[in-house]
Amino acid sequence: MKWSKEFAAGYVAGLIDGEGSVAIPKQGTRSIRVSNTDPDIIETYMMACSLLGIETGSVQTTRTPSGKEYYIVPIYGRENFEKVRELIPFVSQAKQAKLDRVIGDYVERINPDLEQIRMLKSRGVSNRAIAEAFGYKSHHHINKLIREHGLV
Repeated sequence: MKWSKEFAAGYVAGLIDGEGSVAIPKQGTRSIRVSNTDPDIIETYMMACSLLGIETGSVQTTRTPSGKEYYIVPIYGRENFEKVRELIPFVSQAKQAKLDRVIGDYVERINPDLEQIRMLKSRGVSNRAIAEAFGYKSHHHINKLIREHGLV
């Protein structure tokens, strides 16, 4: 089956609008999730995402309270979220707004104020504590910024 990118974008948009969600948990990983009981729809959704250069996570299989099996496909990461925002014509304004918020949160977290980091380091605050203050689960990103910008 040969699809145009426009058709693939419409297919993905329809599934996200109709069967999907943009998850913004207080703790944990942000994601765009599509769920459906039909494995063929899920497979086609993943193929359409791939055609658009959007990486999907592994398919998760679960059951409804009545025992019916359904499948969940997540999309993670800033780069993939930005591709979705750029390529997918959402109908749901609420989902579009949540996606914009997720991307905005990445921008705020990924570009912390280097002067604030310098000041915190001069006061002896640990990299782990600085990372926590900026909302990171791990201190590795802060370590990299400190090395790259000589903030020791």
